[in-house]
Amino acid sequence: MKSAFIIFAAILLTVSTAVSAQLPDPSELRATINLVITGAEVRDGKITFGPICEAAGLSIYFGAAAFNAGAHEACYRFYRKTAADVLEAFPASGATPLANDGLRLLRAAVAEAELHDNDPPYRHC
Repeated sequence: MKSAFIIFAAILLTVSTAVSAQLPDPSELRATINLVITGAEVRDGKITFGPICEAAGLSIYFGAAAFNAGAHEACYRFYRKTAADVLEAFPASGATPLANDGLRLLRAAVAEAELHDNDPPYRHC
């Protein structure tokens, strides 16, 4: 589980530092994320960690730019949609151990966000 967290943190740091001030097109990124999810590689009947990381990285690409531009709600909504799509597409029972760790972290993050859904100061990325 620790290695999944480290990989997510590395993606976040890498992508957020490379984002320009201009917002990427959210529909194009959403379409790309959907392609990553639907075309996910399966090994021995189990989803691998790669597509989960790729979907997270693409989501961060939009989210970091939106957040930096002051569009915090757009950032939040984009992250939540990606998380929901990933969790719906990839059940933990059909995941490799590393992918399952990533899905567990994602489920925990979504549960935490749901606690604050009606609390605007917390609805930031």
